[in-house]
Amino acid sequence: MPNEASREATETAMPIHRCRHCSLPLTDDEQSINHCPNCGGTLAEEPVPEPIENRETAPSAMPFWRRLVGGSLLGLLLVWFAWTFLLTARVPAPETKATTLRLERLTERPRVYLPPEPMTMLPMPEPMRPPPPEVLTEAPRPWEEPKPRLLQVQYRCLDTSEKPNQLRFHLRIVNQGNESIPLTELTVRYWYTRDKDGPLNAVCDWATLGREMMMHTITEVKPVPGADTYIEIGFRPKAMSLEPRQNSGEIQYRVHRKDWSRFAQRDDYSLDMKAQDWTDAPKITLYRKGVLVWGVEPKR
Repeated sequence: MPNEASREATETAMPIHRCRHCSLPLTDDEQSINHCPNCGGTLAEEPVPEPIENRETAPSAMPFWRRLVGGSLLGLLLVWFAWTFLLTARVPAPETKATTLRLERLTERPRVYLPPEPMTMLPMPEPMRPPPPEVLTEAPRPWEEPKPRLLQVQYRCLDTSEKPNQLRFHLRIVNQGNESIPLTELTVRYWYTRDKDGPLNAVCDWATLGREMMMHTITEVKPVPGADTYIEIGFRPKAMSLEPRQNSGEIQYRVHRKDWSRFAQRDDYSLDMKAQDWTDAPKITLYRKGVLVWGVEPKR
């Protein structure tokens, strides 16, 4: 029996080597031959742990859930029921209003208050002042350019010699308006200088309306630069009317002395030697019923 007691003490102190086939405990001598004397199988190279049923279970080595239920089936059922109850139990949801307010507070942007900008005062506009009066730097001319009018006189010069023995001029009246004007209401004045005393004669050489429709008078006036006499040409009562956008046709006149002495026509007011073709003549005046309607009379 001493051998058995010593063997049990050895097994308790040392790890037990068992056969990997029949689990028979082996001694060191049996282990050295590498064959189990019971089944003849190859021995395990490593120690085989002792079966669970032959070992004493230590409470500290047991899992927590097994220690909690005591390792019984009734305890496992209690744990399962408790866990199912917790999962299926209704947990009251938090209030929606509080959650919404919380979200609004989280998403609300911070307000930044900037100081007001200083006001800028615009300057007051300057009061309007009347324009300064015009200052004439030149002396007024004896005649001014006429404004466009409904009735016009056109003229052309055929004798450009400095000292002719007669004054020749061709003219016509143009109606730019929209109404018909009787020619008996119209008169034309050609202004010139006599150069010396003596009787003067005027002749109508040709007229589109007919020479018999023309009449004229020669009148002396107070001398002004370029004129001391004018010849006024008119129309007899049988003359027709001047229609809109039409002209009276060409009227050819000449003035001469009885002795056919020469004129110095270069300084005559109504003369325009550059008018070789029909040109507006503002220095040949036109009157309707005695009222000036075209041109500018000579002035001092």
